[in-house]
Amino acid sequence: MALKTILVHVADDDQYKKRLKVAIALARRNKAHVTALHVTSSTDARAAVIGRAASARFSEAAVEDARKKAEEMKADFNAACVAKKVSHRWVVEDGDHLELLEEHARVADLVIVSQSKNRYLEDFFRHQLPEQIVVKSGCPVLIIPRKWRVKTTISSILIAWKSDREAVRSVRDSLEFLKKAKRVQALTVSHGEELDGLPVDQLIMYLARHGVDVEHIHEDHSDVSEAIIETSIKEDHDMVVMGGFGQSRIKEMVLGSVTNTVLRKMKLPVLISY
Repeated sequence: MALKTILVHVADDDQYKKRLKVAIALARRNKAHVTALHVTSSTDARAAVIGRAASARFSEAAVEDARKKAEEMKADFNAACVAKKVSHRWVVEDGDHLELLEEHARVADLVIVSQSKNRYLEDFFRHQLPEQIVVKSGCPVLIIPRKWRVKTTISSILIAWKSDREAVRSVRDSLEFLKKAKRVQALTVSHGEELDGLPVDQLIMYLARHGVDVEHIHEDHSDVSEAIIETSIKEDHDMVVMGGFGQSRIKEMVLGSVTNTVLRKMKLPVLISY
């Protein structure tokens, strides 16, 4: 899939500069457009409680401060995009972050958000925006780790391969990244038994037709998420590509345990599709 429109989440947090830097670098490399969506309401505000009237009900004073900060951020963003000759647009909205991202993602090829905090138990329930936007947006999502040191070039990619719909879609959605990478590895994981589904050599041949050379590596490990994390570190990758499987079809907000663990512990960007 061609990468021509990138949607990046901008909010009142300490990670927005990192997200913007990644978005601009990707846009420049792919000759793409960047839409920076600045949501002025607090990231702690929940849609079920405040809905689209988030700014007024949560804190009018906080929203006013956020608007002032938004103007400074907008100026910095515009200057960076002009300097890099990147097509760009700054959008300011008040409301629920998830709802607004979901809405704007309908006309984007990629959404960029940050990793959840998850420092305390309540954070698991309050800060699930990355996990939820993966399920709700219908768009591939690039999740940036909080402690990751930004690299503007993604040259080494690990595909966490499993023969299911989500993994297949993640590969298709990441083709532009894979084509530009200097090294691509496909990881399969099993625990003392053969893997079911489509053999990985079919994936390798499929990507070869797109001009992508893939090396297959296999791990016999009891914990799939740990195998993915350990391999990405050992092989010094820049990004992981994987599918996300939702276990709760009713709430559509809880991803599978492997995906959740990887997103919580990963130290490098993860491109995930659902």
